[in-house]
Amino acid sequence: MHKELFRNLNILVWKSIDSETLSHYLGHLKSRIYKASIERSYKKIHALQSILINSPAIRLFAFKKIFCQYENTIVLNSFQLGYLIFYFNFDTYIVTTTYSLEMIDILFNKSKEISLILCKIKNLLIQWSIEPYFNYLCDLNNISFLQYYSCNNININNVFYAYCFTLDLKSLFYYLDLNTFINRLKLLNLIQEFLYEFLNLGKFIILIKSLSCLINLSSLKKKDKILFNKLIDIFILTLCYETNILLKSYKFTNFSVTIVIHHGTNLLIYCENFLQLQCWRQTFLDILIANGLNLRYVKSFKKIFSLRHINSNWMFTNFFSSKLNLISSLSLKSQYFLFKQILILFKQSVSKSSFLLVIRLNKILLFWSNLYNNNQKKSKVLAFLDYIVYLKLKSFIRQVYSAWSIYKVRKIYFPVKKYCFDSIVYNTGWVFIVNVNYYNYYRSYFTIKLFWLV
Repeated sequence: MHKELFRNLNILVWKSIDSETLSHYLGHLKSRIYKASIERSYKKIHALQSILINSPAIRLFAFKKIFCQYENTIVLNSFQLGYLIFYFNFDTYIVTTTYSLEMIDILFNKSKEISLILCKIKNLLIQWSIEPYFNYLCDLNNISFLQYYSCNNININNVFYAYCFTLDLKSLFYYLDLNTFINRLKLLNLIQEFLYEFLNLGKFIILIKSLSCLINLSSLKKKDKILFNKLIDIFILTLCYETNILLKSYKFTNFSVTIVIHHGTNLLIYCENFLQLQCWRQTFLDILIANGLNLRYVKSFKKIFSLRHINSNWMFTNFFSSKLNLISSLSLKSQYFLFKQILILFKQSVSKSSFLLVIRLNKILLFWSNLYNNNQKKSKVLAFLDYIVYLKLKSFIRQVYSAWSIYKVRKIYFPVKKYCFDSIVYNTGWVFIVNVNYYNYYRSYFTIKLFWLV
C-alpha cells in the first residue's frame, strides 16, 4: 500500500481513488488486530492500532467516506481537496493545531463544517482501531444461549427445579459517569486514550439514549449501534466477571451451576442453589455501589422449571470457564473482601506461631494471584496484600507499645536490612514493597520480627 500522499491540483486524483483497495487494506489491518487479540499480544495490538490510525491511506479512505455525506452542501475545488489530502499526510496525529485551523479559515468558506468533518474522521479512525478487539471479546465470551445448550448436549425442554432472578441495567447507565464507564472498560491501558477520544461527551450521551431503543435506532447508524452495543456488553461482562471472582475468593469454589445470560441491558441469572444465587445478586449490587452506582428496581427471586421461553436473542455469558484479564485493578468491594480475609486470619493466628501465619498468608496470596492471572494485576494484588499486612502489624504494635516512639518501633520491628523484598521505599520512613517477583509467590513475611505472636 502506497504510504505517501502528496497534494495534487488535479481533481481526477480524487475521483480515481480506489475505495475498494483501501477498504481491503483496512480489512487486512483489522484482521491482524483481531489475530493479535487472539494471541493476547497487547504490544502487537497497540502497534497495529497505531499503524491504522497513522496510515495516510486509511485517513484518506475515512475522509472520503465522511466527505461523501457533505458533498451536496460543501463544494471544494482541486486545491482545497489537495490541501486536505496533504494535511492528512503531514499531521501525524490529526490534531487540529492553531496553524491548521487558521489555514482552514483562510482556504475554506465553511470552516466550521470542515472542522466537523476532521473531528468525525478522527472518531471514525479510533472506532476502526478498537472495533476488532471488541469483536474478539464478544466472540470469546458471548454465544447464543440455544447454541450453548446444543454444544453441551443439554435439552432445553427438560423440566428441572431451580431459582432465578432478572436485572434490568438500563437505569444504571443514566447515572453513569463517563470516567467510571471508561475505567470499567480498561481492557487495555494502550487503547484507553482512544476510548476517551471516541466516547467524548456527545458520543456518550448518544450511547445512553440508544439504550431506550436498541431494536430500531433512527439517531444512530448501524456501525455505531453495533459498536455501542458491544461497549454495553463488555461493561456488563466486567461487572459479572468481578462478581464471579469475588464469590470464588470469598465463599464458594464451584460456580458451574450458576448461569448468566443477557440480552441488551437485561440479565437473567439462575441457579439450583438458592443461597448461592442470593449471594451472587448481593455481591453484584455491592460492586455497583462500590462504583457509585445503583439500580432503581431489583426484582425478587422466583422458581423456574424450564428454559423454553429463552430465545436465540439471549446470549450466554461465558465468564466462568476462562480468565479474561478484564479487571485491571481491585475495586473497593474486592479490597473489602481481601481485607476481611486478612483480618480474620490475624485474629485466628494470635495464639499460634509466626511461621503458621506466614503459610496462611501465602496461601491467600497464591489464591488471589491465580484469580488475576495477568502479571500486572498480580503485582497490584500482591503489593496490596503486603500493604494490608504491614498496616495491620504497624497498628497492632503501636497499640501494644503506645509509649514507644516511632523511631523505636521502626528500629526493633521493622529493620530495613531484615527485609527480602525487591525494593524499598523510604519516603514515609516505613519499609514497603513496591515491586513483586511474579514467579516467587512464597513471600518472606517471617523476616518481620513477629515477637508479639510468639
